[in-house]
Amino acid sequence: MIVFYAGAAFWKLNTSFLDASTSCGTIFFAQLIAAFAPSFADSAAIATLLRIAAPVAAVAVELAVPLLLTVWRRGGLALALLFHLLVVLTPPPNNAGGFSVGAIVRYVFFMPRATAAAASSLTPSLATLRD
Repeated sequence: MIVFYAGAAFWKLNTSFLDASTSCGTIFFAQLIAAFAPSFADSAAIATLLRIAAPVAAVAVELAVPLLLTVWRRGGLALALLFHLLVVLTPPPNNAGGFSVGAIVRYVFFMPRATAAAASSLTPSLATLRD
């Protein structure tokens, strides 16, 4: 996941993605704002600022996730899960929920040991399944 996010951020460092008029990041972010905080972008100045900031914010998050996963695992995990929650909440037609669900299941390797212990206590052991 660390290599995946570092690669994703690297490939977004181009003029097409960083240009708010051609970036998919702008569209995704605008859909989230329109669906969940429409009054927030009522001002033309705020809407313009959000439009310009969206591609840069996407790259910043995709650079921060691998960095945090290497130096502060819980922070990286929290940021990645928040990012994927927002992707899942993006309304159709641009919802990429399948991508996020596929990515989130791989974060099990970054969960704290206490989380893994708590999760394992909720599932029956193989011995009880055989009986």
